[in-house]
Amino acid sequence: MTPTAKPTIWQGDTLYLFAIVVFALGWNLVFGEAWPGSLVESIYTDTFTYMIRVTEAEWWSDRGQFAAYNTPFGTVLHWTFPFPALITALAAPFALILPWGDAVAIAGSFSSFLCLIAVAFGLYRLTRYLTTPGWAAIGTVVAISCQPIFNYGQLGRPDHHMLALATVVWFWVALAGMELGERRRLASIAAGLVAALALWTTPETMPGLVGGIALQIWYRLCQNLEKVVVSAPTDRLINDGILAVTWLLGTTAAVLIDPPFEGQWAPAYDRISIVHLAFVCCTGMLLVARSPLAQAINPSLPGKRFIQRVLATGILGLSVVGLFLFAFPESPAGALNHVSPAMEPWISAIQEMQPATKITDILINYTGPIFGLIALALLLEDQEEGISVQKLLLLGVIGCCAGLTLVGIIHYRFSYYAVAAVAPFIFHLPKRLAEYGHEWLQPDKTVALMLALPLVTVAINKAVSEEREPTYNLFGRSAVELALAANGELEQHYEQEIGGRPNSPATFPGGQAACDSFPMVHQLAEIVPQLSVASGSDQKLNGMFPQNPGPALVYTAGIRVVAAPYHRNEDGLLASQSFYSAYEIEGVPQMILENRSIDLVGVCVKPVIDQPDLERPGVYSWALAGGDEDYAPALIIPGRWVILARRSLLGDWAPVFFVDERDLEDANTEEAGYSNSPAAPEANQE
Repeated sequence: MTPTAKPTIWQGDTLYLFAIVVFALGWNLVFGEAWPGSLVESIYTDTFTYMIRVTEAEWWSDRGQFAAYNTPFGTVLHWTFPFPALITALAAPFALILPWGDAVAIAGSFSSFLCLIAVAFGLYRLTRYLTTPGWAAIGTVVAISCQPIFNYGQLGRPDHHMLALATVVWFWVALAGMELGERRRLASIAAGLVAALALWTTPETMPGLVGGIALQIWYRLCQNLEKVVVSAPTDRLINDGILAVTWLLGTTAAVLIDPPFEGQWAPAYDRISIVHLAFVCCTGMLLVARSPLAQAINPSLPGKRFIQRVLATGILGLSVVGLFLFAFPESPAGALNHVSPAMEPWISAIQEMQPATKITDILINYTGPIFGLIALALLLEDQEEGISVQKLLLLGVIGCCAGLTLVGIIHYRFSYYAVAAVAPFIFHLPKRLAEYGHEWLQPDKTVALMLALPLVTVAINKAVSEEREPTYNLFGRSAVELALAANGELEQHYEQEIGGRPNSPATFPGGQAACDSFPMVHQLAEIVPQLSVASGSDQKLNGMFPQNPGPALVYTAGIRVVAAPYHRNEDGLLASQSFYSAYEIEGVPQMILENRSIDLVGVCVKPVIDQPDLERPGVYSWALAGGDEDYAPALIIPGRWVILARRSLLGDWAPVFFVDERDLEDANTEEAGYSNSPAAPEANQE
């Protein structure tokens, strides 16, 4: 693990860096979901929410207040300044010749991709400490093509996740510079500032930051294995102090500039706050004390000295963690601290928060870490017999990478840290396999396989999933209700708790995820201007829709919505769940429509069209029957969506029928089970 090719500045690497940029752009254009200047049409909340906030709001002064969700009351976003600032800076040049909204759209489409390039350059820099430019480039392109990194870093997906990864990777680069670089003071300052920016971007960077510090500590312990040093190295202690102080000052400045909505020093666990200031203080204690503590242990036998130093440093680390948890014991729960128990099943159902249990998920998302761990195992096998610095270093790297991989498997949103951590070692796998001399083990084939395997798995999994028969659970129950139902105690529970079966027992309306949202979003955007004119108000229309298309509806159709898949929009999500899961449309659903002044209601009717015998909540029958005296269809996508609007907003043009190309053979609305209420206007065909 001794560096074999230390880079000085970037001499001789320009061609390889250019090749990495070309590869990343080509990979995006071929396998990405959007072209430059456009946005990915998916349910990613962050994509459209960031676009809305930068386009419409003064994000630097609103303290996170966001009127577009939980309409008409609004909600509070936990997102911080760094990523909106990046989009704004990128949009400024385009705004000289384009409207602000168009400039933001273009800037947003490139924002995560530029962060991906920053990640790639950082990984290349790290890998160059270990090998030649060509192999470093190979390791880098394999890493950035892995699904966890590519998923967040593609064109058209403005999202803070790739900025978070970029800050963590460059923090690792700065830590490496503190140990191996020529300007170590500068590297210490950079490490502190980048770490502060990482926490400011999102506290989700904490695993990556801690992993880098742990590996740096291990490196120092291993380097001193055969040395007896009486006093702590002054330079190293000064550099550690610079890192700790710079990190603390940067984090303090971030909290002062961008405080939580709840108050300047209020604890918030899903965005930077005093909680993370305490984390930096505790980590700073570890950074400053680690070297003096290790050097104070100086027995005569090197092996015994190493073991005692490891134990002492481990105890110091655990003490620091214990101090932080003593101050903020709720920290491990993270974002769950900001939701009620009623919302915890919803949080746990988010794919990014679930562990990878299927072999296809592991192949798709974790081939990078798997390749890297195999490469590290081969490197370990190549070492000579006996204990050596190299072996101990490798064991520490394997442990760190395996730990980050385990965290990524438990929570997908952290998986890109695992990919980035092993990237500097992926290069060794094709290099080692080539030594066997077999034609099919040469780098031109093994590298291609490493790039192609995740894509092939994605394609196979998609093809298989499309062949499956759809199944719908229209009454998604909470984990508690499912357990009671399995024991035959659910009805008894209802009787004891609330005097009978509730009108809205569902925790989330599973059937509402059955429809493809974006054809509906675009068609609704075409008729919203007519509805807005009829309303006679400058206020945006209020919509009750399932959570998934909510952000896209706000950005594309220009309305406000009750529900969006965002954990701090708890009131809106619970209202949506109550509406779509109620047995009858009368009562709670009608109260929700009235209290929130709802102008538009969207219902995905595909579940009951595909399986008419399903027990259905009242909203399905209400939509298929053409609404009531207050609401009537404005847009119908046969077999999929019914969009109802207040009758006062409709003209003789309504309802508009839009036939999805996939359903041309079933376009007959009578067969689809629709009917118009007696007062509804005649339908026009579009």
